[in-house]
Amino acid sequence: MAKIVKITKKPTTNSIKSMKDFGEHLMYQRTKLQLSRQTVADFCSINYKTLENIEKGNESCHISNVIQVAHMLGLDIKVEEK
Repeated sequence: MAKIVKITKKPTTNSIKSMKDFGEHLMYQRTKLQLSRQTVADFCSINYKTLENIEKGNESCHISNVIQVAHMLGLDIKVEEK
């Protein structure tokens, strides 16, 4: 039987000021798509713990893994000047 994925609370802002903010957006998008951490990790060829660290906002995560997960979840990363 497939694991039920509970949708997390939607972040209150689109402004990302920290890895924690970014991780919250990734987790929200993943759960909104009803994907488990293991499914996303497998699809991105990273381990479960790496994805967990990204979603928790661990600052030691490789940016390439973060970008790969965001892309897989259908999120664009844009840089804008203030």
